[in-house]
Amino acid sequence: MAEPRCILIVEDHSDILRIMQFVLERDGYDVRTATTVREALDILDTCEPNLLLLDLMLPEVSGWELLALRAADPRLLRIPTIVVSATHRFDPEEALKYSVFATLRKPFEPADLQALARRGLQAFAAQREDDQE
Repeated sequence: MAEPRCILIVEDHSDILRIMQFVLERDGYDVRTATTVREALDILDTCEPNLLLLDLMLPEVSGWELLALRAADPRLLRIPTIVVSATHRFDPEEALKYSVFATLRKPFEPADLQALARRGLQAFAAQREDDQE
C-alpha cells in the first residue's frame, strides 16, 4: 500500500500558507490548500487527505467549527489533525475533545512542522493498517 503523502493546509494568512506549502512540498508531499473552512470542505468532498493542518482563527467560520464537523464524521475523524495557531487563548483540553493529534504554535520552526507532519502521516498509516486487520 502506498505511503500517505497528501496534506491539506487550512490557513488564511498567505505568507504562512506559502511557507507551510513550500516546506512540505520540498519534502515531497502532495499539498492542498484552503483559506476558509468552506474551501476546506469542498476539498474534503473530493479527496481524503492523510493529514490536516488547521488554523483556528479563520474568516467567516472558525477552525473550531471544522473540528466539530470533523468529530461528527467518521471519515473525517480518521484524518490526523494538527492545529496550527498563534492564539494565546488556545485550550489544549478543548483540542483533546476534538481528537486533535498535535498542536503547533505560530511562529514555528520549519523543522518542527516537518517533524509533526511526519508523525501525523505515520499515525494515519498505522491507523489504516489497524483498520485492515
